[in-house]
Amino acid sequence: MRNPVEVEDTVFSQRWDEAPSLEEVGLRGGYVQIAINEGLGALARGVRKLPGWRPQGVPAEARPPPLDAGQAERARALYEGPGAAPPH
Repeated sequence: MRNPVEVEDTVFSQRWDEAPSLEEVGLRGGYVQIAINEGLGALARGVRKLPGWRPQGVPAEARPPPLDAGQAERARALYEGPGAAPPH
């Protein structure tokens, strides 16, 4: 049965990690695999604290619009049909 009431996280529950159920353990590959994954996560957190480590992500760059002003106007006119009023 699922609880229909949604409760916001509190200060105490933000860091709380509920133990997995037996079904979740089976779906995750067993206790050994879960322990390996936790160890790899702890290792990754430790590596991020090393001096000189830089984030691996690359910031997104905005690209120019795909149409210039004339092309955009032509597309708008074709979309709205032949009887459309010109823009002001």
